Amino acid sequence: MKTGGEKNIKKKSLNVLGILIANGINSPSSEPSNEKESKIQQLEESNRLKDEQLRQKDEQLRQKDERIRTAEERAHVNEQQKIQAEEQLRQNQEQLRQNDEHLRAQQKQTRASDERARLSEQQKLQVQEQLRTKDADNQRLQNEINQLR
Repeated sequence: MKTGGEKNIKKKSLNVLGILIANGINSPSSEPSNEKESKIQQLEESNRLKDEQLRQKDEQLRQKDERIRTAEERAHVNEQQKIQAEEQLRQNQEQLRQNDEHLRAQQKQTRASDERARLSEQQKLQVQEQLRTKDADNQRLQNEINQLR
């Protein structure tokens, strides 16, 4: 019975030790162990806080990099739009210059046409004047012929 009782006591002792270990008590002097555990928890909490700060700083840097990248993209797009606008302006100015040249050529052609029409009108008036003079001469000659008869 001695051996059976010892086994039973040993078993109960192991159960008590398991419960103590599960509760964080693993040595007879649990006071220094609690201090160590507290220190470990403080260090772990400090590490968690530092990790969180690093994550926040990483996120801030990522956001800053994203803002810089976005700003650079907008600047690039703006530069491309500026180049396109300048090219469009140049093309518009060239088109205006060509239109102006065409208009000047048309005006010159119109002036030449007007001058030809004016000269033609002058010639017509001169011919009409000559016809009147000839008619008057013919009439005078006809009168002379009639008097001579």
